[in-house]
Amino acid sequence: MARNTGYTRVDETIKVLCVDNGRSIDAQLISRYPDRIVVELPGGLRLTLRQHHVQKRVYVASHSGMEFQCSLKV
Repeated sequence: MARNTGYTRVDETIKVLCVDNGRSIDAQLISRYPDRIVVELPGGLRLTLRQHHVQKRVYVASHSGMEFQCSLKV
């Protein structure tokens, strides 16, 4: 039985900011769920960003001891 998971496959480029060093990078938006997004950074690293619990347009993630964030239009 199929169910609606809210998954949407998208192919667009977004800016992802590394909060620790202040640098932003273009990343490929791979998929969008109601509460998270999956992006691919240059070099092939896939990163899952979760929706911020207060600011609903902001998505955050942590990887290798660094924090990343991006904001999307709803």
